[in-house]
Amino acid sequence: MNSKCEERGIHIVQLERVVNSPNFLVFVQGSWEVADNQRNLRASQMIADEMLASTLLYESPRNRLSLQKATTNEDWQAAFNGRNYLDELESLLAAINHLKNEYRPQKIFLSGSSYGGGLVTLVLGIRRDIDGVLLHAPQIIASEELKRINIYQEMPAPERYLEAIAGFSGKVRMIHGDKDRVIPLQHSLTLYSHVQTTDRKLILLPGNHTFTDNLAGYAQEHVELLR
Repeated sequence: MNSKCEERGIHIVQLERVVNSPNFLVFVQGSWEVADNQRNLRASQMIADEMLASTLLYESPRNRLSLQKATTNEDWQAAFNGRNYLDELESLLAAINHLKNEYRPQKIFLSGSSYGGGLVTLVLGIRRDIDGVLLHAPQIIASEELKRINIYQEMPAPERYLEAIAGFSGKVRMIHGDKDRVIPLQHSLTLYSHVQTTDRKLILLPGNHTFTDNLAGYAQEHVELLR
């Protein structure tokens, strides 16, 4: 299928790998990357091979070409059309609503990477129909320099992320690359310390921030989430 659905600012990349399963997993990418990056494509393929879930790659409204060429804060502002953090959260919630209404899945799982991991964490405090999450190096704090970039403006205080994860009763998997030089491990440790559900794991996985050096390991953790 490999098509895009754009309604009211919702961008969903739907993979061809829609399988006969009542479950759906939504990937939410980082701030600077595209949704259909190699690690998400690898994970989606493994999930489909085992018929564990259909997968959707959610992509927030952004100008890919401008983002690829971005070198300054001004470039980033243009790439995201002035959208702030709360705008990004609103679009993600709209995408989940679209998924729910269009496919009526029995179970919904979310996978958020870095910036997307922070957004997914906040979703847990808003929606009560999420069954499980995989948070990859979730970003819950931004530097003052980052906060000058529009998509980090209006980013909530860390306490809001902690409250959201503490109130979640579904399955939680958190992974962090042991060579991650972008998001400090402390982000994951702090968030994990507030997880209350008993079905939880925090895994320090061999790899860098994007797991370009361990695509298989990243993908396997998503398979384990769904089993």
